[in-house]
Amino acid sequence: MAQPTREPHLVSLKVLRAARPSLVHSPTPFSLPTSLGGPALAALDASSVLDGGGGGDDGALGRDHVLSGALMLPSTFGTIYLGETFSALLSLSNDLASPNHTALSPVLKVEMHTAGPAATATVPAGVGGKHHLKTIYAPTQKDALGPGESVEGMVTHEIKELGMHSLVCTVTYAAKVEGEGGKAATVYKFQVSNPLSVRTKAHAPHPLTASSSLSPTERHKVFLEVQVQNQGEHAMSEQKRFCLPDM
Repeated sequence: MAQPTREPHLVSLKVLRAARPSLVHSPTPFSLPTSLGGPALAALDASSVLDGGGGGDDGALGRDHVLSGALMLPSTFGTIYLGETFSALLSLSNDLASPNHTALSPVLKVEMHTAGPAATATVPAGVGGKHHLKTIYAPTQKDALGPGESVEGMVTHEIKELGMHSLVCTVTYAAKVEGEGGKAATVYKFQVSNPLSVRTKAHAPHPLTASSSLSPTERHKVFLEVQVQNQGEHAMSEQKRFCLPDM
């Protein structure tokens, strides 16, 4: 016996991470015709076309000026590091064209699930957590999403744990036609990395040096070397550094 085909959901969910844009790479510099250097840059671009791309092996037109004045949003989810604030724009829309397909009382519940610390040789794996970020409802005056309508919302979450994170979006709604209401859950997973690598090394003064042999205080000194490496994709500015003893 053939199984009945299930109709698609009345609503669709789109999630866009709010990330910092970057400058677009361009073979020609960005300038306006009315700017001070506009004619000079136009002549430079024309000469680069005549000489076949400035002597490049591939014969591409134009010089490689690397960056332009245009901004571009990242096309991928990107890398998220510990200490960042995760921000995302969520859009819940009704893309069906029929006027009879109206989603009633749609609710979008957004949570962040964490996997917890990974297991080590002496410490078992930690228990993950759930953080409720936001609940998005349809406009109060209608409490429904008709064809072509949508509702948006922004969520933020401070990343305080390493490892796998899951943005869980659960949508519930009802419909005028019996059997068209439903519930759908979408999970977006991403890995959180550590932006810094910290290594320490202890040094003790040699007992045969002049300072250590004559002074008991010098013989008991220990020098700690700390190496901090930026493992991220961007430069960092260090504001404070604390060295606290492990009591």
